Amino acid sequence: MEQSTKTERKPGDLSKPRATRRARPNEYDFGDNIIWGSNVTLDHKATIGNNVTIGDNVVLGYGVVLHDGVTIEPGTTLQRHVEVGEGSQVGSHTLLEDNVRVGIRSTIAPNVVVLRHGRIGNGVHLGTKVVICAHSSVGDNSVIDNGCTIYARVPLGPNSHIGARCQLASAFTGELANDIYVLRNGDLRSLVEVHDIVTIAFPSYSTTDVCRMAE
Repeated sequence: MEQSTKTERKPGDLSKPRATRRARPNEYDFGDNIIWGSNVTLDHKATIGNNVTIGDNVVLGYGVVLHDGVTIEPGTTLQRHVEVGEGSQVGSHTLLEDNVRVGIRSTIAPNVVVLRHGRIGNGVHLGTKVVICAHSSVGDNSVIDNGCTIYARVPLGPNSHIGARCQLASAFTGELANDIYVLRNGDLRSLVEVHDIVTIAFPSYSTTDVCRMAE
């Protein structure tokens, strides 16, 4: 197994990181005007576009792709084959697991977890402490407020708004369609079908389930 490359850098350093061993041809692909924080860990086959900012103590796994104008805030980990679209921002102390995709101009707040094969569309906002479980997706221009959990294999349609501390459980009978609005403290369980332009309100927060990462 190949070892990661760890770089010790000064804040605002624009230079490319230097590998601790001899790099193979085409091992990295870096654009211009990349700002590196200190103590960045960079694995092989990374592709980083122009005008990208990478904060202190960030971990970039094998095959990570950061498009132009991306910001990765301090303490964040991007695992293998994560791709972040142009102009998107990933907040501090966030975890994006293997094969996560983030669209263009999306914002991920601090302390978010997106588990493997999660899909975040274009223009999406994920609030702080949101958890997106494995193989779930969030459609374009959707808002997921603070503290929400979307369980495994939930496909949330575009233009949806999920209020704070809601839970969307897995095993729905059909796709959650466009323009869904769920008020905060909601608990939407399995075997529920939701159609377009629906508002769902819940009186209290009751979910005690843990996130099951479906394979």
